[in-house]
Amino acid sequence: ATKRGYDLLLTDARDNIAKQMSDAEDAITRGAKVMLLIGVDQGAAQIIKSANEKKVPVINIMRNYPGQTVAYVACDNFKVGEAMIAWWAKHLNGRNAETMIITGTPGAASSVDREKGVDALLKKHPNVKIVARQAGFYDRAKSLPVAENMLQANAKAEAIIGFNDEIAMGALAAAKAQNRKLVITGTDGNRDALQAIRNGEITMSIVFDLREAGRLAVAVADDHLKGKPVKNYIELPVNFVTK
Repeated sequence: ATKRGYDLLLTDARDNIAKQMSDAEDAITRGAKVMLLIGVDQGAAQIIKSANEKKVPVINIMRNYPGQTVAYVACDNFKVGEAMIAWWAKHLNGRNAETMIITGTPGAASSVDREKGVDALLKKHPNVKIVARQAGFYDRAKSLPVAENMLQANAKAEAIIGFNDEIAMGALAAAKAQNRKLVITGTDGNRDALQAIRNGEITMSIVFDLREAGRLAVAVADDHLKGKPVKNYIELPVNFVTK
């Protein structure tokens, strides 16, 4: 944004949709020319509607919510969900395995779409036996007790599929506390999760370049404001990172 001559107002709703709505209204009041939105949950549709009414163009990043938007910059979260199961199924090579899943924030577009992808692939891999599934809210502290309860209730489970690396790190802490060694996967490629992969504590993370998502969103916003045509969907590639 700086390189292209824009002043960037950056706000963090900390997963609170009411705060995000307030932040968005404040930005519009202050004269924002374009909004790059990583919506907290379905309430983000109201933010887009409000921006539309004030003629402020919106670009969705990573989470796609309904409304009139210029573009959507993201990985395909349905494909990410499929990839989670495809990787684990390949790892199992046809062997049956009890598996636990910790999903993201209920209602968040990314979590909803990933879960749809997970369910689509599970139908093709009946050897992946899901014995527990619960929301971890994409949060390490919230995922820790969820993982603790899952581990206590499922002594034979071999894996925890986490919907992001914060969940994976929470699951890892729970597993260490119970002296359980199992496959733990996440997404995002967080620095400490990558270190845990190097250490052999987390098995895999699905990584997409989130820095590139931000950069592309600014570039699309710049082109749109200058009247240039832009693609309405820009997809980020998915990569598996293991030791």
